[in-house]
Amino acid sequence: MNLNPHELTTLTGHGSAVLSLGVSPDGSLLASASRDRTVRLWSLPELQSSPAGGGEVRTLAGHRGPVNGVAFSPDGTRLASASGDMQVKVWAVPGGDELLALAEHFGAVETVAFSPDGTQVACGWNMWSYGHLTLWDVSGREQLATLRAGHGQLVFDAAYAPDGSAVGVALAAGFIRMWALSGDGVGEAATIRGHGETVRTLSFSPDGASFASGSSDQTLKLWALSDGAPLATLKGHSGAVQAVVWSPDGTMVASAGDDGAVRLWDAARHREVAVLAGSGGLRSLCWSPDGGLLAAGASDGSIRLWVV
Repeated sequence: MNLNPHELTTLTGHGSAVLSLGVSPDGSLLASASRDRTVRLWSLPELQSSPAGGGEVRTLAGHRGPVNGVAFSPDGTRLASASGDMQVKVWAVPGGDELLALAEHFGAVETVAFSPDGTQVACGWNMWSYGHLTLWDVSGREQLATLRAGHGQLVFDAAYAPDGSAVGVALAAGFIRMWALSGDGVGEAATIRGHGETVRTLSFSPDGASFASGSSDQTLKLWALSDGAPLATLKGHSGAVQAVVWSPDGTMVASAGDDGAVRLWDAARHREVAVLAGSGGLRSLCWSPDGGLLAAGASDGSIRLWVV
């Protein structure tokens, strides 16, 4: 695997940590969610043609708490944002109009994900010492299910399998919980154990055969989706791993965390292939759909873009 990554630019504008990133399916927009209670949209084509030009399209304001997560719909026409104000808002893209607010959560919403067909969103939220995952029908604004993770099992991340057959959550105490989904509803959850501390992030491979997790125990782990069997433990970070994302072609996994480094791993050979220097602690990551760009959101409110 021959890589020659180089930094494209650093984006500034947020007043606090960038907690989540997402790129639209057509690769035109980067969305950033911040503790400063805003979501910002950036034009990736503009940044690629003129890296020093800024590239900001608009700011989405309306949340009354930190924005912990963002996710584009599969068709790219909507953006969901999850907040500490206990709401998930859905916005029109690229116009930025608020389309709806999902407010029937009873704690801070930490993460949000669209289902692969775009009809549902999964919202991970915490109340007291219990983590929950609520599945919503977006068009009807109807709760389909609220899944309880268990005492002491706070939710930190959630993701759908690429074919929509499962939804998983990253939990405290080193657990991952995976629910099977079908036309009949939600099946029994499988609990996957292996990390020594809180699991902070979760990402499925594009083919849906496996998934990656990152933890406060400073490791990444790769797992088989079919039975939850461990495939590899990847070590190299010197702090909590806050974000992992699979490359669009499935050949690499990128990870970032409190040590300020972005590490690229060969997914098949389970080895590190590149290290990119970050800016202080890093909280979020995302790839462009063509795999050419990698973005990392930092605790100081900056976003760094690399050409991979």
